Amino acid sequence: MEILMFMGLPTSIMRADRNPVLRTTGIGNIIIQGLAKDINRLALHDTFPHYSTIFSCWVVAGENGSRRYGFVHFDSNEAAESVIQELNGMMLNDEPVSISHFRSFQERQADMEPTLIA
Repeated sequence: MEILMFMGLPTSIMRADRNPVLRTTGIGNIIIQGLAKDINRLALHDTFPHYSTIFSCWVVAGENGSRRYGFVHFDSNEAAESVIQELNGMMLNDEPVSISHFRSFQERQADMEPTLIA
């Protein structure tokens, strides 16, 4: 990823992939919870380049910078699994992070629904 200035604003340029299957299956997507306030998208991206090709990387913060978490989408599930196994629970900029596979809202809701036992 490269950061350029465009009309006075920092702009990132990332690899584009036209294969919608890679973007929509969720394969290779991880979520990192508990990010330090000084971690931005570029810093998060630069944390994982040696694992595999990164398709996308985002950092989300709640109001006043609380509840910071990030998403990283790798080109393979193996790369995502390696990151989870090696870095889950580790310190990133003096903050412990929790790393897991990203699950959509529908997947999380399906897990919470009670099952009927006949």
